[in-house]
Amino acid sequence: MDFRRSTRRSLIKPILNDLSSTYPHELQLYNTTPNFEVSFADVEQSAIDRMVTSTSSGDDETDLLLRKRDHISHYILRLAYCTSEDKRRWFVAREVDLFRLRWMYLTPISRTKFLKLNNLKYDIVSDSEKEEFIKWSNGMIQLSGDYFKVPFQLVSELLRNRKVFLHKGIAFINNEDIISVITNSFRSSLAQYLAAYIIRKPVFLTVER
Repeated sequence: MDFRRSTRRSLIKPILNDLSSTYPHELQLYNTTPNFEVSFADVEQSAIDRMVTSTSSGDDETDLLLRKRDHISHYILRLAYCTSEDKRRWFVAREVDLFRLRWMYLTPISRTKFLKLNNLKYDIVSDSEKEEFIKWSNGMIQLSGDYFKVPFQLVSELLRNRKVFLHKGIAFINNEDIISVITNSFRSSLAQYLAAYIIRKPVFLTVER
């Protein structure tokens, strides 16, 4: 009997279960700081893996480890780019671009799962509301498809591009444009975290000698 193989399987299963609960989706908002030790080898490999922009909805060992390394590398780069306003601005722009690119690879089912996991709940426009506003929307609202009600402050980019119907401070956005809401929130929170990191940076860089 191959006891080593049985032992390895018994060890891997709880590890994978833990990773699956920590990283339930291939796309992350990075709201939680990594709470585990990271070797220098992991740092290097995580930086390399971050260049992989395609996503996978699988939950096997490889996919879960990629999600973990993506988590690690994001926070490493936060430390590297928090030292000046120019660096912070550049990093936020690149992270938002990467987020958008990864979002494009998600299936509709995976996008819905992401919204639910991150408690991004927006009221859906009813059919009667669509019928009421369709004549005033200049083609921005159609009877087919889903639309969400979002405060106009969250969709400034769509407003600038005249891609959204606005009524009494509420923007009616379709399924495809929900990404603008997510990235605006992501951009704002990341910028705030980076500004705070310059004070907390020494705490994160504690190294045993």
